[in-house]
Amino acid sequence: MKNLAIIRARGTFVKSVSGVLAFTTLALSALSSASTAEDTVSGVKTKLTLRYRAEYVDQEGIEETALASTLKSRLTFTTGSWSGLSGQIEVDDITVIGSEMYRTPENGYSEYPVVADPEGVDVNQAKLSYQRDGFSSTLGRQRINLGSQRFVGGVGWRQNEQTYDAFRVGYKTDSNVSVDYAYVWGVERVFGPNDSTSQLARWNTESHFITAASDFEKLGKIELFALFNDFNPVPGLSTQTVGFDYQFKPKAFTLNFGYAQQNDYGSNPNNFNNDYLSLSASTEVANLGLSAGYEVLGTDNGVSFKTPLATLHKFQGWADMFLVTPAGGVVDTWAQVKGKVGPVDLLVKYHQFGSDEDSIDYGDELDLAATYSFSKDHSIQLKFAQFDGKSMVDVDKVWLSWNWAWGN
Repeated sequence: MKNLAIIRARGTFVKSVSGVLAFTTLALSALSSASTAEDTVSGVKTKLTLRYRAEYVDQEGIEETALASTLKSRLTFTTGSWSGLSGQIEVDDITVIGSEMYRTPENGYSEYPVVADPEGVDVNQAKLSYQRDGFSSTLGRQRINLGSQRFVGGVGWRQNEQTYDAFRVGYKTDSNVSVDYAYVWGVERVFGPNDSTSQLARWNTESHFITAASDFEKLGKIELFALFNDFNPVPGLSTQTVGFDYQFKPKAFTLNFGYAQQNDYGSNPNNFNNDYLSLSASTEVANLGLSAGYEVLGTDNGVSFKTPLATLHKFQGWADMFLVTPAGGVVDTWAQVKGKVGPVDLLVKYHQFGSDEDSIDYGDELDLAATYSFSKDHSIQLKFAQFDGKSMVDVDKVWLSWNWAWGN
């Protein structure tokens, strides 16, 4: 079965490259012929991005250890601007290098732990944008990262990025006040490009993202948000979330405070009222970046706070043990140290996880990372996560990544 996986991976790679080249050639031709404006045609920019990653997972209770060896190849074509109007097409190919020794929702290799990097070719972005005098709008498949990405993001850590079929409009004044609205009718998820029995590659949705932000200089920055998600295929995740993020920088410190309230919305059959709270502080001492924080995702009526569109790998530990918030909620207490040894950036982070109700000790996690950048477009990274479960299973993960980009 694994030999067949190798053959299939190689065949997929050849077909994928051919498909990507054919698609993007047609796309460029269409964009070039769509406008006779010389500055638009001559301003087409091309970018190739490659990311190879080896991901190792050892999970308690699962027979085999996983080793996911994958290459993401991304081609991005962006037109020049014609009277403020521009277009972009971006295509991703995820290819398995060697044997497929890991489980995805599609392959069903149950003897391995899950690594959510299925292979395939996908249109990551295809959009038209307009910008002029502080006003901006975008129509089509696009990247949407709101604030810290705690509630809405692109999950850029995974090989297949999460993008949105949406119409987005925004305005920013000269006094650093901005407003933004997005209507989303489709979410292209990291589990794509193909559906499986356990995960859909795409969620159809009727979602509204509303944000407003202002920088008061000495008084700090504040962002208000209201998120309304009605997911047709997964009504239990349909929620309305209203809250704010505030950042204040008194002298050498940076303080962050966030709060949100979440209720059932749209087709959700449940009835709940949940709170979210985040506190953190950071400073620099002797060339070391020190930070600590406290985050609570609450629970009510047996229903926990939901964050299905977040860039979850950034939060609550790299082992990704809390991609779905447990019914008892989560309390995450963490501390982090960042520094540099020669040209290598180092990071150490520690988490202690418990429940919001019933005083359940989920476990502790240690995260380590070392990153070396040859240039702004070329780097390698080694990451490690060890989750020591108390009421959950133990998990160890190791990643080795190589990133390279060429073009504009």
